[in-house]
Amino acid sequence: MCQKSCKVFKQFYAVMLVSPVSVARSLQVFKVPPTKEQVDLVIARHVIGKVEPAPFIYSEKPKVEVVPIHIPLDILYP
Repeated sequence: MCQKSCKVFKQFYAVMLVSPVSVARSLQVFKVPPTKEQVDLVIARHVIGKVEPAPFIYSEKPKVEVVPIHIPLDILYP
C-alpha cells in the first residue's frame, strides 16, 4: 500500500534529436518503449532530409536517443 507521501508516475518515452551545438528536439513520444523499427521510422520521417544542416563545431554529430519521461499522476489528472 502506498502512503500519502509517495508519488505515482506515468512513464512515457520521447525520441529526441540531441546535438552538442543546438537545442535538443523531441521528435515523437511513445507510451511504451519504442522498438528499433519504430525508431528507424521516426528517423526516416523527421530527420533524413528534413533537418537543416548545421556546421559541426565539435567532433560529435547529432544523435537520436530514447529518453524516459516520468510525469506525476497528480499533474495529469488534477
